[in-house]
Amino acid sequence: MKNLLILVAVLGLAACSSKSKNDGKELVKKAENVQADSAQAKADLEKAQKEAEEAAKNAADEAQAASASVDASYGQDFGPYEGTEKSKITCKSGDSVRTVAVLTSDKGCGVVYNKGGADKTIAIANYQLDHCDTVQSKVKANLEAGGYTCQ
Repeated sequence: MKNLLILVAVLGLAACSSKSKNDGKELVKKAENVQADSAQAKADLEKAQKEAEEAAKNAADEAQAASASVDASYGQDFGPYEGTEKSKITCKSGDSVRTVAVLTSDKGCGVVYNKGGADKTIAIANYQLDHCDTVQSKVKANLEAGGYTCQ
């Protein structure tokens, strides 16, 4: 009987010992899985940050190209145009500000494009005064296509 009690006690201790070892192994495995998931998440985050930086650079390059295109397409300067301001649109992209104003006078109308504080008359109409409004709308559309926000 004494031997039987000792045998039962030894078996009980062995059973408890293997259960805690198994629990420990499971916890180590879970910790390794969490660590692997964390490393994957970090790699995914770094990849997303690189993609976002590249997209921002591409958008800035496109805005600069569009701005250059607007400047090139309105390259003719008719000289200063004096008149009463009929309408004015202000377009912004970051620190860059452009304005497009329609001026009217007894001679007709003129469209004045301002970039970097320098005015340039880009269109004049002596008879068809709606031409100035059309030019202003086209410049606004081109600037907005280049990433500017116009009001």
